[in-house]
Amino acid sequence: MSTVEKFIPTKKYNTIAYVLMGVGLIAAIALYIATHGATGSEEEIHKSQARFWASLLQNSVFFLLVVNAAMFFMCATTLAWGGWQIGFSRVTEAVSSAVPAIGIIAAVILLSIVFSDNHTIYHWTDTEHVLHDKVLNHKKGFLNKGFFVSVTLATVVFWSLIGWKMRQRSRSLDTNPPATVEARKSLPGIIP
Repeated sequence: MSTVEKFIPTKKYNTIAYVLMGVGLIAAIALYIATHGATGSEEEIHKSQARFWASLLQNSVFFLLVVNAAMFFMCATTLAWGGWQIGFSRVTEAVSSAVPAIGIIAAVILLSIVFSDNHTIYHWTDTEHVLHDKVLNHKKGFLNKGFFVSVTLATVVFWSLIGWKMRQRSRSLDTNPPATVEARKSLPGIIP
């Protein structure tokens, strides 16, 4: 016998979530205005603008790694045939379902940094600098915009597909549970 419960957030929780999203958006706009309105030499302006992009990059990659850790936990416990995590598997599934959205945000930020004319964060995006730097010149086979874009997009798509597949697998067990005890024993992560 199983209990199927669905959590539906109340209007109060939705309001709090929207307010916090608004505060975050206002903070990002304020940081953009503060860093892109800087005056001084060209190098100081580039460094000030790089602070904005570095802050966005750090936050997006941090949250992308958090949701990927949840997905890794879900995949690792499934591969290890673990049954102890079943009680909170929906939590890890819910967290890992944010991989596509946060992955797209992180990819857009990364690509904005790579294709901008400010080369403070990634020096290898400046072709003139690469020609004069011996070390970067040897690494230009993989430190170039084409390779970076293809690897970034492939990684986000791959992570999204893994998360989607793991969630589909879990949902299929809810809709079509194994009929016999022997069938249940053959499924990883299921306690008969």
